[in-house]
Amino acid sequence: MQYWFYHLEKTSTVAALVPLLERCLKNDWTCLIRAQNPETLVALDKELWTFQERSWLPHAIEGAEGVEPSEQPILLTTSLENNNFAQAVFLLEDAPLGDIDSGDIDGIERAFYLIDGQDSEKVTAARKTYKAAKDAGFELSYWQQSEGGKWEMKG
Repeated sequence: MQYWFYHLEKTSTVAALVPLLERCLKNDWTCLIRAQNPETLVALDKELWTFQERSWLPHAIEGAEGVEPSEQPILLTTSLENNNFAQAVFLLEDAPLGDIDSGDIDGIERAFYLIDGQDSEKVTAARKTYKAAKDAGFELSYWQQSEGGKWEMKG
């Protein structure tokens, strides 16, 4: 499994998420967006609906009325379970990937860990997660924004 870290310096979380989600959907991957706080998911839900006028990303919050997780191309959740059988998981707010030994990451091809570069605590947490992922033997990529806002692979 690939574990990609995105160090956001100039871009909002939603601005970074949208093109990544679009690419995943073009590859016929389902996506899971995991955050620590339910409030983050509510705010993200609103932003995803209004981010781009001509863009539509089919998504829902797990636990919302009428939402069947297994039918969602993009599922927003705080759960560690992969309830929509996602191939891609997006981790916000230092949300955990899951327990490798318990099967929480079965079926996941790639994890995207988005780092708020303006928050030193989140950067420190991301460094710890990167080291743990490296020690666990994941295939790692680290992406950081240049001064112009372009993504560059580092290290």
